[in-house]
Amino acid sequence: MKNLLLRALPLFLILCMLCPMTAFADTGGSGNIDGGGGGMGQGTSTNSWSPGNEGVRVTVVRASDHAVVTTPFDFTNKAPSAGIYHFGKVSKLQYNNGASLSPVKGGYTYKNPGQTMPRIISTNGSNNIEAIKKYFCSEYVVKRIAEITGMNYDVLIGGEYKILLEPLAYYKFEGNMFATTATEAALYDEQTSGLLRRRMVSLTHKNLPLAMFLEVSDLGYPAWGGSKTSAATNADIKSSLGLGIVRFEEKPEKPKIEAYDYEYRVNTDVITAVRISGGQSDPDSPTRVSFNIGGQTYSVGNVYYPDGDSQLAWVKWRTPDTEQNMTIKVTVSGPGNTAKTTLNVKIVDLDKNPPPNPVADDRNDSFSRVSVPSRAVKSTVSWSVWRPWWQEYWVWHSGDEDDDGYWCDHGWYEFDLDRYSASLTAAMSIQCDSKNPTASGRTMKSGYGINQTATGSISSNQSSAVTQPQNAVSYFPEFGYETYWRLLERMGTGRFEFQKNPYSTYKNRTHFSPIWMPDGAYTVNTWLIDAWTPDGMLSANLTDSLTIKGNLWQDWHAGPKKP
Repeated sequence: MKNLLLRALPLFLILCMLCPMTAFADTGGSGNIDGGGGGMGQGTSTNSWSPGNEGVRVTVVRASDHAVVTTPFDFTNKAPSAGIYHFGKVSKLQYNNGASLSPVKGGYTYKNPGQTMPRIISTNGSNNIEAIKKYFCSEYVVKRIAEITGMNYDVLIGGEYKILLEPLAYYKFEGNMFATTATEAALYDEQTSGLLRRRMVSLTHKNLPLAMFLEVSDLGYPAWGGSKTSAATNADIKSSLGLGIVRFEEKPEKPKIEAYDYEYRVNTDVITAVRISGGQSDPDSPTRVSFNIGGQTYSVGNVYYPDGDSQLAWVKWRTPDTEQNMTIKVTVSGPGNTAKTTLNVKIVDLDKNPPPNPVADDRNDSFSRVSVPSRAVKSTVSWSVWRPWWQEYWVWHSGDEDDDGYWCDHGWYEFDLDRYSASLTAAMSIQCDSKNPTASGRTMKSGYGINQTATGSISSNQSSAVTQPQNAVSYFPEFGYETYWRLLERMGTGRFEFQKNPYSTYKNRTHFSPIWMPDGAYTVNTWLIDAWTPDGMLSANLTDSLTIKGNLWQDWHAGPKKP
């Protein structure tokens, strides 16, 4: 495929510039720095970028939980047109947490820093790294950021916050001016089915994302260990590129240790996926991926993608019926490779911690209500599959006195992008147990049981690539929504109820509220899980409530025996 029209600038990496806790005019600081890049080719009248048309998006982030605490804003030395296309002021963290990409024409706002920023995107491969570090760690710039965001300067540099930096570029695409960060460019390229990459690959997928990336992991983003001179994939840009971090603490953030790539439940149909990139995979030179799982090999063929992009490859399989740790080996043949060839998987059994038998003289004088906890929730996902097709290009080859000549097809493969999605709809309801003699509608006395129904359904335009919800787990207020839980029984596709309770006289599908439960709302929390897709698991965090008024003992009385 012919994509081109801008060739890349030299790149550099600005990472984790460590500012002291008190920042003075030229504080210096330390940083992990790297660089690389290439030159720019020729643009066109409709697709072009000029050196210096750049800026930096600035966001203040709380270090402890990576929450965005200020509205992002854009620093630039330029005066961009108010009529430029842009996507609002959204940070990389917010996009990675699910914010949508919405183009807007006009109303673009920016801040000139006062002191001119050093060049962010170089044209000769030799950025002045020390100047960039000195600039963003200077007292002047940090005070300017505090002023714009409305934060107290001493609070900002007190060690509880970090500054997220994202390089951005102003460029012409298909005749219109755009302002995007690297992450926005990757997301917009997906919306345009790869057209932005084809037109502006050297800027939007090379120099812009590689202008800043991390050498030490921070804020949940990994250190970048890939190429510093080649165009990156959309997936790599979104996950790892186009960011730098200023921090005001000497002690680096403790890395999160994630021993397992996947956690699955026993006896569950799951989907394991890896991303393949590198070179070009087409019908003449295809990529094949093999997953060795529990001694069985699952092969995935026809993994196609254009040069410079990538493709998810996935396999659907069923987990064993016992808890264990597993290792999945991934082998790629043909063009391309994957970042992880070994996946560590944990298989867990959730049916091991049901509540103990409640008794009539139970007490809990220290009970206090707690809020329903947050659990992993994901209701929609999307993925795509590249579909190659042959673009014919017939060329006449002249003959000589012994040959009349001939036509020859000098064509090439083009790629269309088929987009798929899945969405989860889920609900739950609890009701008074049918054997409860004094229940009234949704009000009951403590000590009696409740029944539950939970439902979930996935809708997708690629149903073969998803599973319906397969597990649901209920948690209860008397245990602080932890300690004990009930794994629900699947009663049909996407429908769940309590398992039969061995402590129930009638073996009902019931859960008994404790006799000591105080009056008020009795709220059950159910986590609906294991609806798998190529882009991970869909899940829902559900609640429903009944009202407790009185207790079971009020339905008993002592009296003389009839004569």
